[in-house]
Amino acid sequence: MGACFTKMVHDCGLRINCAGSWVHPGTGSQYILLGCEEGVYTVDTSLLHDGELTKVIHHRRCSWLHVHKDVLMAMQGRTSYLYRHDLVALTQKNLTLKISKPMNKVPERYIPKKLAITVRLPETKGALQCCVSRGEGAQSGAIFLCCCVPTSVLLFQWFSVFNLFFLVIDLPLNFYVS
Repeated sequence: MGACFTKMVHDCGLRINCAGSWVHPGTGSQYILLGCEEGVYTVDTSLLHDGELTKVIHHRRCSWLHVHKDVLMAMQGRTSYLYRHDLVALTQKNLTLKISKPMNKVPERYIPKKLAITVRLPETKGALQCCVSRGEGAQSGAIFLCCCVPTSVLLFQWFSVFNLFFLVIDLPLNFYVS
């Protein structure tokens, strides 16, 4: 399997920045997610011999990604933002797109954020760096996502009930470049 994957990635023209993996909870299929300059691509490992890359997530440049549960957090775009993608809904959306007609769809911008499959986090405009870590001490077991933007450092905490990262601390940075 590894040699086949290496050959497939070596032959394609994608410029890969980051990678992650995800197992679909319903089907048990394992996917490899590739964050590239051209967008986020998925590879179904059970179909690895076909050498097929499927662009299902997003078309914007991806410089960092992290998968937790069934949620993909990715730093994307030329002016980078942090995006939240619901992977289960995206895979179901791709199945229904093949079946349904394009005329029957509601534009994404009219869908409420609670129901949206992909959400851009507006407070992360110009994101420079992101990382994910588990809490220690009193916060052991908690999962935190830290995002550095030009004006502040943002700390998000994972809440399993909502299946999202929520902003818990916005620490402003006051420094001057001379």
